This record gives sequence, C-alpha cells and structure tokens, in this order.
Amino acid sequence: MISAVRSTLRRHRAVAVCTVAAVAATAAVTASAGSASAATNNYSANINGQWAGIAGSIGGGILGKLVSANLVAGEVDISANSTGLKQVNGAALPAGVKSAARADLLTGGISIANIKTINTEATAPVTVAHKNVELVGWHASPLIDASALAVNSAAAWGNSVTGAGKTGTVASVNGHIANISLLNLGSLLGAFKSLLPTQLQYPVVSLSTTDLRGQIKSTLNHDGTHGLVATGAGGLGDVQILGGAAHGGITLGLFSSDNGTKYVANAKVWATGKPGGAGCSYTPPKWIEVGIGNNTIGLPITLGGRITLPAKLGYLEANFTGIDHCSAAANGTSASVDGAGVGLRLHLQLPTGLDLADLVVSLPDLNNATVNVPVGGIR
Repeated sequence: MISAVRSTLRRHRAVAVCTVAAVAATAAVTASAGSASAATNNYSANINGQWAGIAGSIGGGILGKLVSANLVAGEVDISANSTGLKQVNGAALPAGVKSAARADLLTGGISIANIKTINTEATAPVTVAHKNVELVGWHASPLIDASALAVNSAAAWGNSVTGAGKTGTVASVNGHIANISLLNLGSLLGAFKSLLPTQLQYPVVSLSTTDLRGQIKSTLNHDGTHGLVATGAGGLGDVQILGGAAHGGITLGLFSSDNGTKYVANAKVWATGKPGGAGCSYTPPKWIEVGIGNNTIGLPITLGGRITLPAKLGYLEANFTGIDHCSAAANGTSASVDGAGVGLRLHLQLPTGLDLADLVVSLPDLNNATVNVPVGGIR
C-alpha cells in the first residue's frame, strides 16, 4: 500500500519540479550500454532523493476537504556526465557543465497554490549559482515547519578527480534540518485547538533531526583507470507522532547495527568497468524502538502493516523499504538502484469517527542512483 502511494507521490513531485532526469531513468541499465560506451570513454552517474515529502488532504466527512497538498522538503539531484549535462532537477544548465549538484528546499503546492523556494547549486567545470544556504525558521503551516536548515553543494571535474592516480568527489549535496514538523492541526485551528484531543494539539509528525547526504566519487582501478561510486544516506532522529510518547502519542527511534548512528537509508552503487566490478548495496537500520506512554519496546525493522493510534485517533501504516530494485552489469560497466527510505500513511480521525486527514509521508528517501562507465574503466 505504502509503496504504491509513495510511487504516486514521486510522480506528482516530478510534475511539481518540472522534469527530473533521475526519475525518468529508473529503468535498469544493461551491460550493452557499457559496451556501447567503450569506444567513446563516456561515463555518467546520478543520485536523486529528498528529505521529506507529504501528500494528501486535511478534512473529510462533514468537514469537507479543507487543505490538500503535495509538498517536498529538500528535493536533491546530483549528476555527472562526461558528454555534458543540460539540466539538474529541472533547471537548465549552461553549455559545458559536466557535473552538478542541486537541492530545491521546498517544492509542490498547497491546494491551488504552487510553491518553489530557494535552492543551492554547484556546477563544474562551468561554475554557476551559490553553494551554501542556511535558513532559521522555514514555514508552510499547517503542513511543514522547519528550523535551522543548512545545505551545501559541491562539484568538480577534470584532473582533480580523474587525473593519473587521483580520486575525489565529483559532485555532492549535504543537508541538515534540526527540526521538522509535518501537519500541525493546532496551528490550523488557532485558538480553537483546545477543542481537539490532546494528541492532535501537537504536530502529527515531528522529526528531531533530518539529514540527507549524497555524493558521486571517482575510484581508482589497479591498472590506473577509474570507476565511479554513488552513495546516499538519509539520517533521522526520533520520530514523534501525535506529540510523542510524553503526550500520549507514539515515539519511534530508528537505529543502525554499528555505532548507534540513526539511518533510514544508506545506499551505494558502483561500477569499475571490470568484470564483476559493479554492484549495489543497502544498509538498513536493524531495529526500531517504539514508545507509547511509559512503555518502550524494541521491534525488528521488518515491522510493517498497521499500528492503531491511541485514543481511537486513527491508524499508522509504516513501510521501511530497502532496495526496490537493483541491477548490475556482469562486465562491471553499470549499476542502478531504486528506492530506500521510510513511508508512513497516516489516517487521522476524531474519537467519534469523524475523518480529519489522510496523508502519506515519505522520510529521508533515495529515489534512485545509477552509475555507468566504459568497458575497462574510465581511461
């Protein structure tokens, strides 16, 4: 259910930000593509992802539809292509650009109003736009409120990353949101929020920290040729649902298996151009901590299905997705991966059964990553 709705959200998001090249290229790349590029020494890589997205509506039943939305916080596109790039995240690039990284910090729309806010962008070898953005206070109430947002983009090209014996970061985006809240019904109702149950007086979903890091790097083969690796990781602190456990709601904590770092998605694809030298991996968090009131339990990350919300306020359907699809060419020339993150469907209602909202929230989400290099590696 969640996978289908997240796919719908992605399709809507692609319209909102014009044509996103990464979304259009979700088909797996075959070994023949690498063979065709061998004579020309062409190579490319791409990562597309986002910090958070929300789609759905507030209202229902006798209330009618009060607000509908399709919003994306932090749409990220990181690309490199030896034959040149024409656009990144739907934005046109000057002639000569071969690597680019861009993050659009709020896209989509609320009801009939379209939104597109500032972006950060870096390109090479032609340099355009700005590389750093910091925001304190960022609001699209009642759907998204964020604070202390910072994002950096970088791009490089030429001998610094593919010169003799050299490796380096070709393009990257690193972003951080200290706090982000989704769907604050209390702010929608203002002074009347006290009429709501206690849990609904708080944001439906609040995240303590949200990070998304993506990069394309060059790697060095034993014979001096180069390969490419594309990596992306979405970091996430505690998730507070309906005010969190302290206010009668639910607290979710996601933990990885190594040093306690909290990751929702950690994906990697690589290609060396050598037989058997292409592949993809995904490292999921291993367990989830669920707190309801004074009770805390640990559950395996494979938890799925429906969780009933306290006080008859509806239900939550959680889906922790690993790799939706992985493809790697046997000759080592290409690899691609689709999907890594968390999808939540929230159906909210009053204890009387009156519908309040039906929403799909996607959290640090790596839509896809692809890498293509020629047979034998980049020469």
